[in-house]
Amino acid sequence: MNNHPSNDGYWWRVLRAGDRLINAWCGGNDFCTISGRCGHLSEHSRNPLWKVYAWLIDWAFAPVESGHCAAARDWERNQLAEAHGYEIGSDLARALLGLILIIGCPVIGLITRCYAIYTRFIR
Repeated sequence: MNNHPSNDGYWWRVLRAGDRLINAWCGGNDFCTISGRCGHLSEHSRNPLWKVYAWLIDWAFAPVESGHCAAARDWERNQLAEAHGYEIGSDLARALLGLILIIGCPVIGLITRCYAIYTRFIR
């Protein structure tokens, strides 16, 4: 069984839809998430930037999920991507994705770390 939360509630689906929208804006497939795209391309692309992107996303989600990009990639392979595939996108789209990740991942990392502290000590 895979540990990616594919069947969570309403807010998880809204966040995943937003993730797919941003991925499509940045030249990726609209059926795939940024994490799944970075997880796949960090393995299959010769461009080392994808490994950096995957590391940054994994760091941001580390308090709540170990190996987030690999989990997203595996979930998408089983659910979506075989029918639709992954897209690399243009240089401009990849630069936009990098900018979004550089700004967004520290914010997500802070939120997930606060959540981990909350669940560990307050609950």
